[in-house]
Amino acid sequence: MQACIEIAKGLPEWFIERDLRKEETYLTAENGNVLGSITVKPTNEKALEILWMAVKREHRRKILAPPS
Repeated sequence: MQACIEIAKGLPEWFIERDLRKEETYLTAENGNVLGSITVKPTNEKALEILWMAVKREHRRKILAPPS
């Protein structure tokens, strides 16, 4: 979670730290360094609402994970 907060602090125009602590968050990382995250809220058993998506500024417009 701390890695997500650090990304959010670098993007203050979009994120508030307390919001990131409320819901499920998933990360993407490279060599142990978190590059981005997505925070979701389940809306029912089969769906999620995306609340926040963040990528460090220096990694935007890059492929962060290979396609499955």
